[in-house]
Amino acid sequence: MNITIPKMREKTIVLPGRDEIAKGLLLIALAGAQMPGMRPLGVAFAATFPAESAYIALVGLCAGMAAAKISALKYILSFFIYYIFIYMKKTKGGSIKAVALGVSILLAGMVSFLWTGFSQTEAILLVPEAVIAAAAFRLFEHQGEHSATGNFANLVIIGAALNGLIHAVVPYISLNAAVFAAFFLLMCIGYACDTPAAALSGAVMGFIMYMNEPECVKTAGMLALAAMAASVMKVMGKGGVAAGFLCGLTVCVLYNGSLGEWKIIDIFMPTAVFVLLPEGLHYRISTAINRRTEPEFEDPDLSMRVAAQLRTVAKAVSDLADGVTFSPGRVNNEEQKEMFDTVASRVCRGCQMERNCWKKDSRKTYESMYELWRTMEEDGYCDYTNMPHAFRQVCMRSESFLSEFKHAYELYKQNALYRGEALSGRDIVARQYGEISNVINMLSHEVEAGAETREYSLRYRVNVCAEQEPKQGQAVCGDTLIHFSRGNRYYVILCDGMGCGEAALAESRLTARLFTEFLKAGFEKETAVNMINSALALKADKESFSTVDLLEINMETGVCQFLKIGSAQSFIKTKSSIEEVSSKALPIGIMESIEVTAQEFQLKNNDLILMVSDGVGEAGDGVLKNDWIKKMIMLENRNDSELAKLILVGAKARMRFSDDITSVVIRIIRENKSE
Repeated sequence: MNITIPKMREKTIVLPGRDEIAKGLLLIALAGAQMPGMRPLGVAFAATFPAESAYIALVGLCAGMAAAKISALKYILSFFIYYIFIYMKKTKGGSIKAVALGVSILLAGMVSFLWTGFSQTEAILLVPEAVIAAAAFRLFEHQGEHSATGNFANLVIIGAALNGLIHAVVPYISLNAAVFAAFFLLMCIGYACDTPAAALSGAVMGFIMYMNEPECVKTAGMLALAAMAASVMKVMGKGGVAAGFLCGLTVCVLYNGSLGEWKIIDIFMPTAVFVLLPEGLHYRISTAINRRTEPEFEDPDLSMRVAAQLRTVAKAVSDLADGVTFSPGRVNNEEQKEMFDTVASRVCRGCQMERNCWKKDSRKTYESMYELWRTMEEDGYCDYTNMPHAFRQVCMRSESFLSEFKHAYELYKQNALYRGEALSGRDIVARQYGEISNVINMLSHEVEAGAETREYSLRYRVNVCAEQEPKQGQAVCGDTLIHFSRGNRYYVILCDGMGCGEAALAESRLTARLFTEFLKAGFEKETAVNMINSALALKADKESFSTVDLLEINMETGVCQFLKIGSAQSFIKTKSSIEEVSSKALPIGIMESIEVTAQEFQLKNNDLILMVSDGVGEAGDGVLKNDWIKKMIMLENRNDSELAKLILVGAKARMRFSDDITSVVIRIIRENKSE
């Protein structure tokens, strides 16, 4: 019997996410934006909301116009007319939507005359207002894009939002919030972008911000000159940007003869905040407004095409991962139904009750068969003692049905066992595909953004001393140690393979080499962990795993991070204390998926880190078994090489059973101690 599952209706309303809420708050400011006699920008921005979140746009539009104390009838009515048209026509074309918005404003304006009375001035402005709203809508559709149009749209939106907030004043200090935000944003753009982009940003934001004032053109020129001066002076750092911006404004004010509506606090407060905030924040703000790419290819469009192709490949690999991912609930239900139908075809055919069971009362029949299924699953067997009483009373061939059902159930369990082993491998492969998709996506962003050439200012250097001994009776040690630097990072990788001797060395060497290659290629530590774990878990010839102790040191800041996967504890010695670093994660390659969290510490000059393998970490007895290690680390009259050897000697003296032993002493040293 076929069961038809009705198709669920598409959602017409969705709960607001972070982006929708942010756009709604921005719309509140935009709704108050005004040019002489017209307010088309708020409703144009509201029209960019998708139909399922249009209610957020409506709330933002109403709140913004209420805050600005203006009549919202025409704009709310045009909003409803526009979305009714979009919902009925289900159109996705931007040009058609723009025309629909313009027509909606015309219709809403004429209808509003019935309530407010006819005004010749408003009637004359109605047509240009509709045209400006349609054009602004087409522009706002490109917000957030990595293009010149997208950058221009972002500037217009910010300028319009500041226009709506132009009269907002911070209490007690009489600081104009819109002026503060405009000056601060222009300094951020001047610091992170080139001079033409800074000048354009100042002109656009200044004009839109003051478009309801007769001095808007003059103000646009003043802000463009100030932003351009700030960008020219960025070679001198944040202080140069602030000085350049102030100089540009000063020159403009001297020509203008006065500060106009600006006050001294409006100018110097954003300058001081800009200088005090960290550089990274400036870059993030400017990038969000003015997205720029600097491809290193001769063809300016080549990097964009390559990035697009990489994203397409990443999407295909991600879809492939979804395709091989097993959904146990769906497959089990299909197999159960197939099993029920098979049993019914063998037992029920020719029965006097067949029509009644499978035509008139099919739902109850399936429910009875699921009761049999649950009985088999819960009790492990099914006979007349635990067979559902209702089924036994209704079925005329209950004995034959039960016998055939048990046979089909056994076949199902065997198939499930075989399938489970295969699907385990499929899930691992799916995770591999997912990680590869993430890597390709990361590469696409790097290609699109252009290769960055950065000169590092390394404040610290790292000194590493290590000692190793194999397990008694073995020719080689099964532990592998690799340490290297890349850019401003220094990595120390210690891996302990399963067992001892050549086999353990092969496992630990493979794991350490894979991590080294991934990290040198620029991949994140977490990505390397997931891909290597999946690769080792897929080795079908034998059980294979290795512990991983990964240390990353930032030689600019002195911050270090540990990723410990089944490894022994490590120790950090500072001037005042010794801290133990440990983790309960299983070794890599055992589980199909693995989750580890980096542990972060701040290092200073002459701080010491000790990393050891299990042979050292398990030496000693009781809950205080590591105290002997801490006492040795505290010795001040030993150099790093002697300390590494001393740790090995102490471990061998306390060892309950022989094992490979490795000790690694890492010391961080400041290059310029006068800092």
